[in-house]
Amino acid sequence: MLRCISNRGSTSLAELHKDSGISRPALLRLLATLEAEGYVRRWLTDGRYRISFNAPEIVKSRGLPAIMADLVGPVLQDLLPKLSWPADIAVRDGHHMIVCETTRRKSPHLVHPVNAGYRVHMLQSAVGRAFLAFCRPFERDNILAALRKSGDLNDQLARDEKAIDALLMENRKRGYAFRKKGYFANRPNVPLEFSAIAVPILYDSHAMACLSVTWIATAMSEQEFVASYLPAIQIAARRAEHVLSASDIDFDAIRA
Repeated sequence: MLRCISNRGSTSLAELHKDSGISRPALLRLLATLEAEGYVRRWLTDGRYRISFNAPEIVKSRGLPAIMADLVGPVLQDLLPKLSWPADIAVRDGHHMIVCETTRRKSPHLVHPVNAGYRVHMLQSAVGRAFLAFCRPFERDNILAALRKSGDLNDQLARDEKAIDALLMENRKRGYAFRKKGYFANRPNVPLEFSAIAVPILYDSHAMACLSVTWIATAMSEQEFVASYLPAIQIAARRAEHVLSASDIDFDAIRA
């Protein structure tokens, strides 16, 4: 079963039944055992089964997005009852950010239904702004250097050093970042505007990932959202940091 899941990267129950020849009732029992043992996890983002970082060496890939989804996904799951708006975990992907895991398909709110693998711009998104504010200095310098060379209109702000310094200083001071108003990496097919807030998930005092929450902008202002939900988001981020520090994963080797 682990080899079947690993070969596909992710799998549904129907695909696993087709690949393994095992009956669906037996698969459900086996998957429950593998989940309990920490070898397999059903991701929130799409309901598909994936190998967890605890699995044996048959696993082919242990990249940072998958590991972060495994480690921090349960934190998002626990956050959902306290915060009905959808939450995401994102990590750096070159000079973009990439969503690792999300509760969007489980949230009662209709918010741009992206999945894991969705990429957003560093200087426009809440997760990108939070990451830049709290990442390692040399990492920030490398990202900004790449953004200054970019021809993407969403990256042009990188050429204004004073504006960047002011933006990052403001985000560090308050400990979180907001999405630029009106920004979408890919505009959804719904006539709504969204807001987002992100806090860093720190490892060794610097951002390893970011936890963000998205809401419908007309439902409440940024100030109202902070007053109502920021404490729960910050507690979830601290829980995620504890999970990272308690793991035996060499994150520096993964990020090198």
